This record gives sequence, structure tokens and C-alpha cells, in this order.
Amino acid sequence: MPQKLILHYDALAPSRDDFRRKNRYYYSLLEKEYRYFIPEGKRVLEVGCGTGDLLASLKPSYGVGVDISPKMIETAQGKYKGLHFYTGDIQDVSLNEKFDYIVLSGLLGELEDIQAFFETLRRFCSPDTRIVIEYYSYLWRSLLKIAEGIKYKIPQQEQNWLTLSDISNFLLLAGFEPVKSERTTLLPFNIWDIG
Repeated sequence: MPQKLILHYDALAPSRDDFRRKNRYYYSLLEKEYRYFIPEGKRVLEVGCGTGDLLASLKPSYGVGVDISPKMIETAQGKYKGLHFYTGDIQDVSLNEKFDYIVLSGLLGELEDIQAFFETLRRFCSPDTRIVIEYYSYLWRSLLKIAEGIKYKIPQQEQNWLTLSDISNFLLLAGFEPVKSERTTLLPFNIWDIG
């Protein structure tokens, strides 16, 4: 597990909620998109859960969040007592559970070995488990860097930029069958709210 990435997200943990407030329109759209795919009352695992807000918004019957940042997990545990949070890499989490849904929100770009990661996820899956992946298009790269520069977006480390085809191929190599893909543009602000 890269120590540099852990330190990066530990340093951002105290300001994570500020970024969410600043971008509440975007995050409300993101949560709405996830709730479209994931009904309430399901068993949900979120890998790369940060401070737990997305997981909590899904209202799972049993919710587990995993993140490499101890400070993000500490914040999540303080905010959401009914959910379960673990610090560390998913490969190291001693959890023997199966989930209805596994959420990967913006995570793939930061992984060192995507195929090994997907292979590890298999132990948390039943035949009916659905993995819901959200990922940025490479076309947004410059705009996202500008947003980070003006402190409008939470800064990220250098990303692996993957195409939809790349992600599908990684899933297939790990023994998963891609079922559906959608392209959605979520704007960080409400362009219709003028004034």
C-alpha cells in the first residue's frame, strides 16, 4: 500500500467535508445516480469510502466502508455509528462477508494493480453481487486539474486514465461479466441556478 497516498488522504481528511459542502450540488447528483442503481436496504461494501458520506446516503441494511486513510476512517466512524468501517487495503481486511453491491467511486485511477484488485473483490461477491463503478473520462483531466488548483475540487494524486474498454477488460480478466455501462455528465455546479 503506497504510504504517499495514505499521507495524502490523511492530510485531506479534516477538509473533506468542506469540499463536499462547496460542491454539494455535484455530490447530491452523484448520490442520486448511485441510489438509482442501488436500492435502500441492501448489503453494501464501498472501497475507498473516504468519510463515509456516499455509503450512508445509500441507506444500506448492512454497510461496510474500507479506506487506506486512518484519518478518513476516524471521521467516518464519528459520523455514522450504524455503519462499519475498516482502515487498510481491501486485500488486508479480515472480513468474511458477501455483499449485494460493491461501490467503487472514483477509485480505479489510484490503484497500482487493477486486475489484482478485482480478483480480491471476488471473495466479497455472491453470484448476484453487482459492482458499481464510477470513473472520470480522460477528457475532464485538464478541467479537473484547474478545479484542484483553485481549491474547488479535492486534490488527487496522479491518476491511471482508463477507457471504458480498459475497465471492461480488467473485469473480464478477473472473472466478472460487465452487465451495463452508462455515460453521465455530472456538473460540479447548478448552471440553471443563476442569481
